[in-house]
Amino acid sequence: MAKNSETAKLKKQLTKNFMKILVIAATPFFSDRGCHLRIANEALGLKKLGHSIRICTYHHGKNLSALDIQRISPSNWYQKTSPGFAWGKFWLDWKLLLLVRKQLRIFSPDLLHCHLYEGLALGFLAQLFSKKKLPLVGDLQGDLTDEFKKYHPQKKFLPQILFPFANFFLKKATALIISSQRGQIFLKKKYPALKKISVIQDGINLNFFSAGKLPLNLLTQKELEKIKTWKKDARLLIYAGGLSSAKGITELFLFFGKNFAKNDGWKLLIFGNGEEKAFLQKTLSEENWSEKIYLAEQSNYDQLPAYLQLADLAIDPKTATSESSGKLPIYMASGLPIICFDNSFNRDKLKEQGYYFQDWLSFQKILLHFQPRQPSYDLTDLDNQKEIKKLESLMKKTLH
Repeated sequence: MAKNSETAKLKKQLTKNFMKILVIAATPFFSDRGCHLRIANEALGLKKLGHSIRICTYHHGKNLSALDIQRISPSNWYQKTSPGFAWGKFWLDWKLLLLVRKQLRIFSPDLLHCHLYEGLALGFLAQLFSKKKLPLVGDLQGDLTDEFKKYHPQKKFLPQILFPFANFFLKKATALIISSQRGQIFLKKKYPALKKISVIQDGINLNFFSAGKLPLNLLTQKELEKIKTWKKDARLLIYAGGLSSAKGITELFLFFGKNFAKNDGWKLLIFGNGEEKAFLQKTLSEENWSEKIYLAEQSNYDQLPAYLQLADLAIDPKTATSESSGKLPIYMASGLPIICFDNSFNRDKLKEQGYYFQDWLSFQKILLHFQPRQPSYDLTDLDNQKEIKKLESLMKKTLH
């Protein structure tokens, strides 16, 4: 009898700790960019802790075999995978709302994990169709109006229209998390009535980026050999991330192309995908910059460490925003020296290990007088599982 009682107690404890989490990702998950890496890492980390995860997302994007991904029905006219606003997303979000409503019945989750402002809005609306009120955990990248300024500076009227809606849905969240302390401070100032906003940083798999050898596909192997031949004896600066003007890549590309000469001893490798890729390819050809700038044909995240291993220095050219940078942890885990804009987020992350510039002329000066030093980063807070446990604890609190 005592044994049966102990077994029943254990089962009760396991049931209590187990969560069914429905993730709402109003984006073409999975695409090789920062927001999607956060979604994937959090979902995989929570699954590793024993929770059941189901992701509702758009019709397009890569499938990840380790995750349960449910998609809306195809809308072949919409294939955009880069970040930012698009009118067509209203239709996709309506279809996603219907999918979430369906999964509320089928999956019967304990809580909704809502990525981005759209996900939070859909989570709130989906709750209205549920028989029980579910906790809403809003997972944000940064401030909505700040995102518009970066991705769509020409659409000045839209932030004013959307701000009241964002404020409304933020107040409806059971808990809010954001990826950086900078973003946390920004949101608290802008929305003083909001309850506590917690920081869950963009953790990564340290072993993946510190590994000496990775299984490489044939296309990657060929391209790596091509890059080694192209690089010759020059030093290599690498940018790895989304190819969107909001990330600073266009400014970096144009400045490097116009201002660095062959005898300066530097070449630039760009690894990534996005809306600016066609422009970069076209300009690279027209300006005949192919001797000093290489635009990688491959852009799969699982092959990235091999490209980073070729570099002497990594760059994050994004200026100050309320968003965190997913590039810095990746560069740090790879052991690369890092150059970036001098702002509080970068300083907090890299401390005295970073190379900081105020403008593009000071960036050029640093490179021309570059004295390499082996960085000694504090990787303690980069381990994704440490951040995932913080997220798990926060989610459990919303259930009580």
